[in-house]
Amino acid sequence: SDSAFISDSDPARNQDPAPAYDSVPRLSIDIPRFEGELKHFYSDYKNYYYLPAEDQAYHKSVAEWVDKSARVRATAHTAYTKKTGTFVPVYPDIYNDIDPNILFQTDYRKAPLYVPENLIDLTQPKVIASYMFRSHTPKDA
Repeated sequence: SDSAFISDSDPARNQDPAPAYDSVPRLSIDIPRFEGELKHFYSDYKNYYYLPAEDQAYHKSVAEWVDKSARVRATAHTAYTKKTGTFVPVYPDIYNDIDPNILFQTDYRKAPLYVPENLIDLTQPKVIASYMFRSHTPKDA
């Protein structure tokens, strides 16, 4: 018999057929993630005090109770709080759609901006489109 043909008794012929795929087109996008500590900078920094011992800022209504020797007026560079977690980058085309109170960065005015992964809907068409034509790795990751 010709070995190019598979007979009915051949085990390869009796295997389950290849899985059937529906006709809906599918797209896979790799979204880079940042794991670690980032900073949220307050735009109204004049309303904050920076506590060097804690390396973060507190609103003046809270920080006024801290000893004066342990606080300094915050500057644009020191008016931040820190958060540790998993973040995804967000790009300028969707900044206006995101609450500015959940935007984080590695340092003052350092791009890209990030948002905690659990606070962004990665299924929204505008968000998906924002990631489609980007490099896979942010410049500072």
